[in-house]
Parts: sequence; C-alpha cells; structure tokens
Amino acid sequence: MTKKTRYQATTPDGHTVTRTSAREYTCALAVHQPYVLGPIIPAGPHVTDAYTIPAQQEGWSIMSFHGTPEAAAESAKQWMSPEPGKQRGGDRFDIVPVEVL
Repeated sequence: MTKKTRYQATTPDGHTVTRTSAREYTCALAVHQPYVLGPIIPAGPHVTDAYTIPAQQEGWSIMSFHGTPEAAAESAKQWMSPEPGKQRGGDRFDIVPVEVL
C-alpha cells in the first residue's frame, strides 16, 4: 500500500488548506479573486425580475498542489481572467511552498 503524506499550503492572506496524497508536492497555486457577482438568477417561473448574488468575496484561494513551480505556473493560466477587469477568474496568482505535516 502506498504511503500517503499530508500537505499544508498557506495563502498570502494567511488561510491554510490541507491535502493528503500519495503524490509528492513542493508548492501550491494560490489565486487572488476580486469580489465577484454570481450569475443572474431568475426568482422563479412566475417572477420576471432577476437578481445577482455574491458568489464569493475578495481573497486568495489555493486552487491546486504541484510537484514543481513550473507546473503551478502553467496551471495558473486556467484560473486567470481572460479579460482584465472582468468579474470572473483571478486577477493575480502566487506560487506558495507546501509544508509536510
């Protein structure tokens, strides 16, 4: 049976995320997401008004764990906003080290 290791990554704003895996990780991808409004949600079939809901608050999230910083940087491409200033995706990222627990 493969031995699993417990890893911990800390975002630039101090939040921690743990993961247990048989793979070996050296770093994690942290993505900063500005305040984002969720999709327009209809209030029901009989109501014509729609509203938006906050999907998340501004802050950092650990999106993935990686074996190399190069792999983390490549992964960042899928999490970044394709159009700067638009309310989707991240506006910047950081590659943070992981700690073995």
